[in-house]
Amino acid sequence: MRSGYTEKTMFGKKVAIKFGTNAFDMLCEMHGYDDMSGIDKVMAKAAGIRDLIFCAAKAASLSNGKELKLNKYQIGDWLDDAPQSDYDDILKTIESTKILGAGVDVKEESK
Repeated sequence: MRSGYTEKTMFGKKVAIKFGTNAFDMLCEMHGYDDMSGIDKVMAKAAGIRDLIFCAAKAASLSNGKELKLNKYQIGDWLDDAPQSDYDDILKTIESTKILGAGVDVKEESK
């Protein structure tokens, strides 16, 4: 399984979504941050999750040499009507990303 990767059916089409370095870079750029220090402020906004999903879908599409044919408002409409299971899977997938520290094994330094 790829870190931060899922696929969802949106408006009858399968959409790849990758919550990784490219998606978070796009999200920072979209909201005017030079680094990830502002991500918590972005995610506190009503549109934060929508923008992150949009950036993740766009990044996955571009990485595969394609253009995303959805805009962030369509992603928002999908999110509003998505089954709870899709929403739960999106949140679980975000939490599984390496860029947010998932899978990083922190060992306590011995004295």
